[in-house]
Amino acid sequence: MASPLELKLAFWNCALSPTKATQRFSDADIEIAVYVIKSLFTLHKVQFVGLCEISRTSYDKLYDAFKYDGIDGYLLDDKTSTGTQFDLACFYLRKQIVVEKQAFVTSQLGTSSLKAAQHLVMFDLRSKSAIDIIISHWPSQLQGISK
Repeated sequence: MASPLELKLAFWNCALSPTKATQRFSDADIEIAVYVIKSLFTLHKVQFVGLCEISRTSYDKLYDAFKYDGIDGYLLDDKTSTGTQFDLACFYLRKQIVVEKQAFVTSQLGTSSLKAAQHLVMFDLRSKSAIDIIISHWPSQLQGISK
């Protein structure tokens, strides 16, 4: 178990909602994701897992799988002023930390609004400390957008 001052975080591109896929996810994909995320909590002793490429439907399925394991979650699917939507989420051990959502961060590039990050504040209940968490899924390609 982690000491009160030790906090382990993980981030995973779970690809349950990739932008160019026609088939978003299968039940088998959800089972694999549940296994990987539970392994991060149980085997690797993380207290917080950030995810990207996740939809509301896939988040809901994961949340249902974790709700009796002491794991809580937050879907971060805000829309920007131009209508693009974030595809982020997080899960965390609710007896050890509390997460509060803050503002999302965007950046303008030409006429496009880029989804830069989601800002969270994580409160470690053991050490009574607050930590700013920035979850970002920066696109590997800006899909033809230029300055």
